[in-house]
Amino acid sequence: HRVPIEKAKRRVIQRQSRRKAFVRHSFNKDISNPIYYDLTINTGKMGIESAVEAVIAAGMAKAEDNS
Repeated sequence: HRVPIEKAKRRVIQRQSRRKAFVRHSFNKDISNPIYYDLTINTGKMGIESAVEAVIAAGMAKAEDNS
C-alpha cells in the first residue's frame, strides 16, 4: 500500500492521539510521563542487536533488584 508521506504522518499522529486519550480515559495516566517507563531505547541510534542486549541486561538487573 503506497500512502503519501503527509497522509501517513497524519495517520500516525491520529493513532498516537487516540492511544493517549484511551490511556488517559481508562487509567487516568499520561503516557508521555517518563516515570511510567523503566527503559526506553532509540533504535534509530543503536542497532537491534544492541537494543536486545540492553533490554536483556536491564531485565536481569531488575530481576536481581527484586530478589
